[in-house]
Amino acid sequence: SEPPLLMARADAGQTLSQSARDALQRLNGILVENAQPLHSLLTNIDTFAGALARNSDKVDGIVAGLERMTGGATAKARANTFNLRPLRVTESKDRAPNAQIIVPEPSALLSLDSEKISIVSADGALSALADGQWSDSVVRVVQTAIIRGLEDSKAFAGVSRPMEDLGSDFRLAIDVRKFQIGPGPAVEIEFGGKIIDGQKRIVAAQVFRSSAPIATTDAPAAVAGFDQAMNGAGPELIAWVARVIAKLPAKEPA
Repeated sequence: SEPPLLMARADAGQTLSQSARDALQRLNGILVENAQPLHSLLTNIDTFAGALARNSDKVDGIVAGLERMTGGATAKARANTFNLRPLRVTESKDRAPNAQIIVPEPSALLSLDSEKISIVSADGALSALADGQWSDSVVRVVQTAIIRGLEDSKAFAGVSRPMEDLGSDFRLAIDVRKFQIGPGPAVEIEFGGKIIDGQKRIVAAQVFRSSAPIATTDAPAAVAGFDQAMNGAGPELIAWVARVIAKLPAKEPA
């Protein structure tokens, strides 16, 4: 007689073979029972593929339309970017040769804290130019122009943005209230300025306004209007800062 181990292996092999045959028979039964539905499915797939091939141009149009509806279409080319020209500032007669002044990023409403060139209609509706935008947010564009203007005035020992470990005698806080194209059309600019000393006290405050008419609301004409209006309000603000600080003693750094 055969050893028990060999008999056990033979029995296991026969069991596996029978299980495999049973599985194949069940699979064959399923295929036979569903032969017609499977044939119909394959035929329908082939028909659908053929229809897509014949109407590929229409399908592309539908897909493009869906992308536009859902915001998935290819982004439009970035609008032309513009910056303000340097302010026309002459050397100031009022000077504080030992004073250090910093200019933090101006405050503004959210609608102005962006790169958009804003348009405000007579009824107050807000929109933006489609063919141009600022090179940076409005508040940073204004900050850069004012800092450069203060430097060009040569009224102070130093002018800077806030920097770590940088002390100062005064801070110039600017609130951008208007920086837009209004009815007319005309560019409208309005700043609120506050001079803050080293003890964090407001020593002077004033509002500056300027406007400039523009022929059209295309980007080049609009930016030229902003340059003109800035050269009204900007130098006036800078002269005011120099005049006020020149009459005040420099404070200890904040």
